[in-house]
Amino acid sequence: MKNISDLKVCFNYLLLMTFLLAGQSVPASGDEKATSEEIRTLVKNSLQAWETGSEELLLSTAHPDMEFSFPTTRTDAQGALRVLRYWNEHYEDTKVYIHWILVDGDRFAAEYQFATTEKATGKRTAAGTVAIGRVQDGKIITLKEYVDGRVGRLQNEGELPLEEGEEPYPWPEYDKTMPWSD
Repeated sequence: MKNISDLKVCFNYLLLMTFLLAGQSVPASGDEKATSEEIRTLVKNSLQAWETGSEELLLSTAHPDMEFSFPTTRTDAQGALRVLRYWNEHYEDTKVYIHWILVDGDRFAAEYQFATTEKATGKRTAAGTVAIGRVQDGKIITLKEYVDGRVGRLQNEGELPLEEGEEPYPWPEYDKTMPWSD
């Protein structure tokens, strides 16, 4: 992408395709295997649920025996729903900028940027995130999200810049002198 406007066009296209493909199901029976494209669509729909706040969309992608984890939390599908409800109550204008999704058999990895505004403070944060997971019976059974929670906290304190919509990195550009700096 050459600029943020190109990224927005690409993201809007992904959103449109997600909504158009949302009605398509991933194979759910024993011998049928989900294709890479079906798994990509499933992952996109799962991420879209966080942007839209849609409980129905989240549950449509989550296996009943799902293991869902991110820093500080390990839970199941119902726990993921409780997290989404909390999110909807405390945050707004959430955007998920999907950078890429890799699929290998029934496993996937996705890199994206998760940006949101805290309702109570009006402060916006954006953090690069990677999630890995596995699909079983046409639903996400394992989802492990890796994100550094210090990014949002330091962005709120004005210590790290907000690089929303740009390529996700573990940390935004950092202008502090480090021991290994020249």
